[in-house]
This record gives sequence, C-alpha cells and structure tokens, in this order.
Amino acid sequence: MGDMLFSIGAEYQHLSGFGLGLVILLIGGYWLIPASISLATRVHLPPRLIASVIIAGGTSAPELLVSVNAGLTGNPDIALANVTGSNITNIFLVFGLGILLMPVGLNSPRDRQDIFWLTILTLAVSVMLLADIFASWGGRMIGLCLFASFFLLALRQKTADNLTPETSGSPQFGLMASVVMTLLSIAALITGAHLMVTHAVSIATSFEIDKAVIGATIVAIGTSLPEITAVMASLLKGRQDMAVGNIIGSNMFNICIVLGITAMAAPLPASPSLLFTILPFFVLSSLFLLGLSWRFSHAGRRVGTAFLGLYGCFAGLCYVL
Repeated sequence: MGDMLFSIGAEYQHLSGFGLGLVILLIGGYWLIPASISLATRVHLPPRLIASVIIAGGTSAPELLVSVNAGLTGNPDIALANVTGSNITNIFLVFGLGILLMPVGLNSPRDRQDIFWLTILTLAVSVMLLADIFASWGGRMIGLCLFASFFLLALRQKTADNLTPETSGSPQFGLMASVVMTLLSIAALITGAHLMVTHAVSIATSFEIDKAVIGATIVAIGTSLPEITAVMASLLKGRQDMAVGNIIGSNMFNICIVLGITAMAAPLPASPSLLFTILPFFVLSSLFLLGLSWRFSHAGRRVGTAFLGLYGCFAGLCYVL
C-alpha cells in the first residue's frame, strides 16, 4: 500500500513539474519576439541575425547542457542522439508545425545559402559518425573545428546582413529593457524545457526505454520546445524571417557548438541504433529542407503535413527497432 502511494505521489510530482515547465515555457515565448525585435532595432542589427545567433543559441542551450552532461557521465548515446534527434525534430516537427500555422517562403538567396551550409555540415558530421571519428582523440580536434566554424558562419552572415540592411520599425522598449527582457525570456524557455525534459525522462526511464531512443525522441523534443515556442511566436507576430532564422541557426548551433563542445569534453562512440535508425533521418531532414528551398517558393500545409508524417515515421521506427 505504501509503495503504491509513493508511486502515485511520484507520478503526480512528475506531471506537476511537467505542467509548470510548460507554463514557464509559454511565458518566455510570449515575450521573446517583441523583446528581441526591439533589441535588434536598438543596436541596428537585422532581426534575422538576432534570431539565427542570439535566439538560436539561447533556445539551443538545453541541448548543450544535456549533451555535455551526457558525454561527461558516460552516456554518449544520449549526447549524440540528442544533437541528431534535435535537428530532425527542428525540421520535421518544429518547421512542420510552423508551416501548418502559416505558409513560409524559403526561396530567398539568404535562405538557400544558409540551408546549403547546414546541409554540408550535416553530411560532414554524418560521415565522421560512420567512421567513428568522435570515439577517438581525433574527435576532440574535430570538435574544436566545429566550434570555430559556427563563428565563421555567423561572421559571414553579419557581413551579408550589413550589405542588405533590414528595417524593423520603431522599438517597443529601451535598450536595457530589451536586453533584460530578451535574456529573461530565453532563461524562461531554458528553465521550462529543463523541467519538462527532467520529468518526461524520469517517466520514460521507468519503462526501461533504450537510451538512444530517449535521447532522439523524448529528450530531443523536450530540448526543442524553446524552438517550437520561438518559431510559433515569430509566425504569430508575422516574422517569417525570424522563424526560419531560428530553425536554421538552432541546427547549426547544435552541430557546431553542442556537438563541438561535447566532442572536446569526452569521446563519443556511435552505437548501431544511432547509425542505422537515427542518422538516415538526420541526413534526410537537411536534404529535404535543401530541396524545398530550391524547388518551391512557399512551403504550405501539404508540406507541413508531410514533414509531420516523416517525423511520425522517425519516432515510430525508433521505438519499434
């Protein structure tokens, strides 16, 4: 009787923590976009650059914390599956949900360039995972190169933005208020996602689910909740450029910063379940996004439905295999 009451109490605690995390996440998403647009205007930077670097880095902080911790504690499956699974989730689930809400254009020269470089990074990392390079000391040097490449890509983007400046209207808040609100909003997204992931993983672990599957699905969705919130908020505010910039920027951040730092911190051998189940979808997600940017002027509800269907296939395959 006592054990049953303890179990019910633990489940209630997990559900309450999950609900609290969701509330905090929604509050952060509500304030993030107006605060970041105001910040971009105050410092004379294009909102897309803010979205693809500052917001993308902030919303990807959960992936960084989870992956580095997993690598240092001897759980390379969770570390690698979180990075690859988060990128799959960002494209198929986050972007799919976003374009169901509102059609999004991806055919601008900027979008094509950014997606092209994301695809190159994805293919390069996939080859290195197949060669098991991250399991050796050489993986640390690769991690350092990935880390440096993010700043080179950000510098290239800033140069391009300076050549084609954008206008974003009058700022809603002062400079200090914009900075504080942006940081607090990102902190709320990270805190809310952490609460939701912690309690969701506790429930999943009790059912003895494979670690790579937990990392690629439950943890990846949980750590992508900030991106989901930020993208939805951007689209509801009519800022498609910030929504696209956040998705591409988050995926680049995951590969360059999250995987780069994690690879420098610990060896990351790739398991067969990751290589043969998760990695193909990791590559396909970027290739689909690249093809979409070159073939279609707008991604609408049919594309969104297809992307969600592909994510459903990915999640189902993970749990079946």
